[in-house]
Amino acid sequence: CAILNNFRFENEQELSKIDGLAYQLCFLRKCESNTGITRRACYDFKNELIKVNSESAICQKTKTQLQIERNYLERTKNELSYEKISFENELQSCKLESVKIRVKQESRILDLENAKKKLTDLVSDLENELNTLKREKSDVFILVIPYRVDRSYMQSSDGSSQISATINAPENNYAKYATHALVNGKLHIFGGTSDYKKIARLDDCTFNELTVRLNEERRNGQAALSIENGEKALICFGFTGNISKTCEIFDGSTTVSTFAADWSHRNGGLGLYKNQPASVGCYFEEHQKAETLSASGWIALPNHPKRISRHSLVGLENESMLLIGGADYGNGGVSQSGILATERRKLEIKSAIFCRPTMLDLPFTSADQFIISDTGLLTPFKDWISTK
Repeated sequence: CAILNNFRFENEQELSKIDGLAYQLCFLRKCESNTGITRRACYDFKNELIKVNSESAICQKTKTQLQIERNYLERTKNELSYEKISFENELQSCKLESVKIRVKQESRILDLENAKKKLTDLVSDLENELNTLKREKSDVFILVIPYRVDRSYMQSSDGSSQISATINAPENNYAKYATHALVNGKLHIFGGTSDYKKIARLDDCTFNELTVRLNEERRNGQAALSIENGEKALICFGFTGNISKTCEIFDGSTTVSTFAADWSHRNGGLGLYKNQPASVGCYFEEHQKAETLSASGWIALPNHPKRISRHSLVGLENESMLLIGGADYGNGGVSQSGILATERRKLEIKSAIFCRPTMLDLPFTSADQFIISDTGLLTPFKDWISTK
């Protein structure tokens, strides 16, 4: 029993050892089992770590790529920023240039407005000047002295008005049948029914008779013409006989006889043709002869187409001469209403109509101062200016 107890004790100890070993074995197995699990977990974790490391590497690579892209974008941003600044500068420069252009345009517009204003002012000034000239022209009056001096009047050049004029003379018929011319800017009359040889000068509104006398009696039909730039007057022709051929020159203080015409030219008038005195026709001889006075005497011109007289002769600046109106004594003395011009030594009929000037008291002094009438009433200037 003791042995068995000892053996039992020993067995119990062994069993205890075995139990302890079994327990340890179980524990170890359990631990091994747990370790396997842990190993798998570790392996899995390792794999996860590898995967994470791989992903981390990928992330690092991605991060690097992103950094590269970020740097690229940063550079692009800088470039864009620079381009933006450049564009803004260019835009600002364009705006500045636009402002400059606008300023220039506004300046040009202002200049144009100023020019327009100046042009408007100039046009206004010209219109005012033209109106002034028109007024001045309308203020120019033509003195008409009829047979009776007390019926003298002033006619405005535009025909708009007529006023009476007071002319002082020794007698009322002082200017009847007298002829006239300007000498040194003064109106002089020669001959006439009141005194066949008288020479009188119009000073202001008074006829003053001069002491100098005509060499010939010139009662009617005579003519006078200013010559030598208005410093002298040529007085020719007369009523009958040889007097109707004779001529003399008055210089303001003396009279001197000069060449007599080859033909009588009573009521044939005097006018300048090629800057030389000329006469056409005759009242009582009723011929067609035309002559011009040269330095050596009278020279024949081509005949007038009609037996003309009682007309007016007016020299023009182009050296032609107009014959205005008159009467055709080859046709019973029919009054004429045409204008004929001597031009290049030819006579040509011009297409214009005038009232016939049968009265001899009308002062024809230049081609733009005609007042033509054979009645007591004047034809209004405005009614015939288109035929001038």
